[in-house]
Amino acid sequence: MNDVRVPVLIVGAGVAGLACADLLAQHGVESMLVEKRRETFVYPKARNITFRTLEILRSLGLGDQVHAVADGVTGVVLKPTLNSPSAEPAMDVDAIFAVFDGLSPEPVAQYCPQSHLEPMLLNDIRRRGSQVRYGTSLVGFTDGPDGVTAELRGEAGTETVHADYLVAADGVHSPIRTMLGTGTSGYGALPIFVVFIYFRAPWRSLVPELGEGDAIQVRNAEADGIFLVVEGDRGM
Repeated sequence: MNDVRVPVLIVGAGVAGLACADLLAQHGVESMLVEKRRETFVYPKARNITFRTLEILRSLGLGDQVHAVADGVTGVVLKPTLNSPSAEPAMDVDAIFAVFDGLSPEPVAQYCPQSHLEPMLLNDIRRRGSQVRYGTSLVGFTDGPDGVTAELRGEAGTETVHADYLVAADGVHSPIRTMLGTGTSGYGALPIFVVFIYFRAPWRSLVPELGEGDAIQVRNAEADGIFLVVEGDRGM
């Protein structure tokens, strides 16, 4: 078992954890970022980013990379079936975003899948020299006057890490928050169950008018869901 000391230990390498590590490195603060997954996400997952997020990414020097792969938010149409000729606007995206016009030099919102954004942040963190360890999980921790003592488990075994600060970037169901007994505030869970299904299909033959930033809400007696293009010609 090895003992290591770092100023900041970050648990969870989603976009929040990666951005935290990158921003700390930008300001000269060393950190160790650990993630139980073995690699960045290969699935799109979250894809909506707003102008404030884009401003932060621009401050990290990643603005051009993000804009190169991101899609603009265009429209959402409502159909009874995916290939139905009948369609009507599900919402007026321009009207929704109009209130934010002029607030930022960045677009109000863009679509950039997490599978693209995570590698950008990871590469930038490593370029700045900070540690990122995949395949490493937090076993437990104690909080004392001199900071946090955490036990980590990776492929090589366990080790103890001492840190001045511990950042809980381990998701909405954060085990760290549970260990601390820290509650949450806000509206709580959505009153619906959402299931994401990723699949490849020749979607252009069914909906040739669908743009990269468009979405189709299909609603009928048997189904209610949204189809999105998330990886170009790879599928929906």
